Amino acid sequence: MAKGKPAILPNFLIESLYRNSLIMEPTKHQDNLDVNNNIEKKGILVVVFSSEITLNEKQDAFLQSILKACKIESNKVNIICTSNPQFGDYTQLITSFGAEKCLLFGLEPSAINLPMNFPSFQIQQYQNQQYLWSPSLEEIEMDKAQKLTLWNSLQKLFK
Repeated sequence: MAKGKPAILPNFLIESLYRNSLIMEPTKHQDNLDVNNNIEKKGILVVVFSSEITLNEKQDAFLQSILKACKIESNKVNIICTSNPQFGDYTQLITSFGAEKCLLFGLEPSAINLPMNFPSFQIQQYQNQQYLWSPSLEEIEMDKAQKLTLWNSLQKLFK
């Protein structure tokens, strides 16, 4: 995200962050156009599963090194960190963030309700978007073979 510019998250993301709050008030779903106008649309969406609400320094540094190796500037990417293993819906994510490519770290496709399963590190085309999922950032960082497999997949994805 651009520094100094606050991001306004759509309701479905806010709801998923605070599922276990003490007070739950019913929310009405806003018109997608209203929600979408508040988020800067970027071509790449990265969703990271983590036990924390934000990426820790090590996760962030590793993710930034991945993006840098792919020659992708971090301001061209929307990054979401979630501790919810059943996170959102792919249609809302793609519509809200305008992504053509979606990377999932630590989340399988079913976590965003994609109507298909496919192996990790495999690029999957679906409705004009490309999806790639892999194990968590921590797991990849510690495993040289997985790191190489991810790198090969990312090279194909970002030719």
